Amino acid sequence: YEITTRLVGSEDVYKRQSISRAELGCMMTRYLVLSGKDISELEDVLSGFSDAGAVNESMRTELNAACALGIVKGVGGGLLLPDSGATRAQAAVMICRMLDIAV
Repeated sequence: YEITTRLVGSEDVYKRQSISRAELGCMMTRYLVLSGKDISELEDVLSGFSDAGAVNESMRTELNAACALGIVKGVGGGLLLPDSGATRAQAAVMICRMLDIAV
């Protein structure tokens, strides 16, 4: 899924960039935390993915929470593919899963 971001200092220049599965999962977790969800005691499920080492250290806690809560799931074969771009379908499913928890 692509997002369009406005470049700082420019009113008419836009940059198109993809949002990764990890970034989207972290955003979903941040929303839940802001809504009062406690993620401090969740099981470590991130380490169960063979590509967990590819997850940026600054995202590990939030992405683990997204996985533990079932918002982000693997793509098969023990892979999470955290750095791959999230498709529209994946983004829609993650948002629905997050809303099921939040509401």
